Amino acid sequence: MKTIAVATLGCKTNQYETEAVLSQFIKSGYKLVDFSQSADIYLINTCCVTNRAEYKSRYLVRKAIAQKKSDTKIVVAGCYVENEPDFFSQLNNSILTFTNNEKGQIFDCIVNNSIKDKTINLSNEFVELTTDKFYLHTRVPLKVQDGCDFFCSYCILPYVRRKPRSRKPENVITQVKKLVKNGVKEIVLTGINLGLYGREFNEYSLIDLIEDLSSKTDIQRIRLSSIEPMFFSDRLIKYIANNEKICHHFHIPLQSGSDKVLKNMNRCYTADDFQKIIYNIKYEIPDAAIGCDVIVGFPGETDKEFEKTFAFLDRLDISYLHIFRYSPREIKSEILMRSIISQDAPRLKTAAVEMKCEINGVKKRNRMHRLLKLNAAKKRKYFNYLIENRLPLKAVLESQENGLWTAVSDHYVRIYLKDKNAKKGELKNLVARKNYQKNNGLLVEKYNSERKT
Repeated sequence: MKTIAVATLGCKTNQYETEAVLSQFIKSGYKLVDFSQSADIYLINTCCVTNRAEYKSRYLVRKAIAQKKSDTKIVVAGCYVENEPDFFSQLNNSILTFTNNEKGQIFDCIVNNSIKDKTINLSNEFVELTTDKFYLHTRVPLKVQDGCDFFCSYCILPYVRRKPRSRKPENVITQVKKLVKNGVKEIVLTGINLGLYGREFNEYSLIDLIEDLSSKTDIQRIRLSSIEPMFFSDRLIKYIANNEKICHHFHIPLQSGSDKVLKNMNRCYTADDFQKIIYNIKYEIPDAAIGCDVIVGFPGETDKEFEKTFAFLDRLDISYLHIFRYSPREIKSEILMRSIISQDAPRLKTAAVEMKCEINGVKKRNRMHRLLKLNAAKKRKYFNYLIENRLPLKAVLESQENGLWTAVSDHYVRIYLKDKNAKKGELKNLVARKNYQKNNGLLVEKYNSERKT
């Protein structure tokens, strides 16, 4: 039996695309093995959103080369391939590269020796890539949108993922129905800029898709991946507040609490705007888990501007932080440059590359360390809120650790449950008992709707 090993870096969109490609190989008889093992095919789905992501992409490719047999094929796909294809092609003649839009052709090119259709590569249409079974996730990431044209000054994604485009709602609904039949309990709607879903459709947006998935399918849990703050309309917030299928978890990129830095980042809101959005969510959904992305060390972020961000986050009613150190992003691929020019993009590199006042690494690390401590305090406070109020939690069981089932709950909290009769993929109604593993999760028990005493 032939074998395949996979590794995915970056966003949930990448995770979905890996699953869709992997399912084709498994259905044709391939066996999935760990990436550390010898395999007939290594599939690496890369990321280039930070320097660290690029480093990890290169490391995984070199690891695959070191482990390969004489006839092993190494498939490298994704955003880093878009931006630096020459790096991979020069490493080893057994490496095959695929852009984001070419991922749907990987199986036919490898197994059936078909020739890549280059017209798809630069397409601005949504490339349909589907699967009715997932092998790596119990909380299934479901790609419904691709691309972005916000051109934030630090971000390379509008260049490597191109213009926004949305998946047809009927295709999403059809796939979810099939997933439900195969036992999926929770889907995570995902995209490069999810809030832009439906922009090219006539009066049909993300909220309409959510309503259709809730009413027209039997999916039990719907989670939203990262959504930009400007897309949190009153209609969306109130709908989620009154629909038990939607997880009370929101990941909202902030990036900075300084209006000056936000302007330099080309973000289209102020700190005050963001705070009002958080207030509106918490007013309608008091138990909501809210996480924020924050970038430290953006060019020109003075000590004063960082202190503004820290103070803003300290008083903000959120549950956790995802913290990133700024990485300059440049376009390296000539093919990509020509594509960008043809699409009338504003520039051939992210604007922040040309900004002065680059922050040194020590200062970035110190700022990051302070925010990590704040993140720990935010998580601890939210965990205690869940415990003290005995709020109902729902979770799809994923795996076992030290005799306990573990999963990520609808409130984006890692839970640990002792239940000898439970099975992987089951949706459980739970309640938190106490903190577990130094506030990295919650020890829970079955929820039986008893009153708090």
